This record gives sequence, C-alpha cells and structure tokens, in this order.
Amino acid sequence: MDVVSLLKSLLTHSATTPHEHNAALHITHLLQTQGWTVTLHDVAPQRQNILATRGEIVNVQVVLNTHIDTVPPWINQSEDQHNM
Repeated sequence: MDVVSLLKSLLTHSATTPHEHNAALHITHLLQTQGWTVTLHDVAPQRQNILATRGEIVNVQVVLNTHIDTVPPWINQSEDQHNM
C-alpha cells in the first residue's frame, strides 16, 4: 500500500478520545496483512493499546511508542488537486 492510500484509509476512522476502537481494529488489520503479530490490550471499554511485533520477543532493543487517539473534532478526509 502506498503512503497516500495508507493515509486515506487511516483518516476514514474517527480516533478522537475515547472513540479509538474502530481505528485500532483497522490498524490491527493493516499490520496483520503485512505480517505483524498484533496483540490488543484493553485499557478501558472500547479502547485498546496495540502491540505489534515481528518474530519472537527476546532481548528487545528498541520499542517505538505513539498513540492513535486524536483531538476532537474529527473531520472526514477530503482532497482536491492540491491538498488532502
């Protein structure tokens, strides 16, 4: 998937706090289709942390951490010939 298609797919899901559930499921699906092993950790009802790994988790050297929730209001993506 190219970066523009990935961005469009991510922007179709509202991820405003505390409504990240559908976005988490979408990201989980995207990662799994690329060969990642994904574990969801419930932190509250309809809110999950995502742990994505490749291979065995032994002697982890690097962990990348971010968040998927965004600040309201959610605005569906749009684009014209110059902007997305």
